[in-house]
Amino acid sequence: MVPLYAARIEDLGPGDFVRVECAACGHDALIHPSALPNLQFQPQDLVFGLERRLGCRECDTKGQVVVSIRWKELRGDHGYGTASRSRMLDGFPPRGFAEEGAVGVG
Repeated sequence: MVPLYAARIEDLGPGDFVRVECAACGHDALIHPSALPNLQFQPQDLVFGLERRLGCRECDTKGQVVVSIRWKELRGDHGYGTASRSRMLDGFPPRGFAEEGAVGVG
């Protein structure tokens, strides 16, 4: 497991998710790593760098999201784990977040 500040999209495995929470309205979502190339992200991109490039579809704010990683290895009794400094999430599907100008996500 790689620390959040150094993690790249290519470091995420099939059981890992990127958790995105809007700092403005609190809306949150999980994004599977396989969906990130569809949002124009490259495997070499830092996960932490996604904060600047994502926007909330609920309140339409841009660049005000908090990104964390839900690592498969950290799953505990609840079946999920997170490297986040905020609350855990147990709902899906990932919807409502997209890169600025992206269409068809959510």
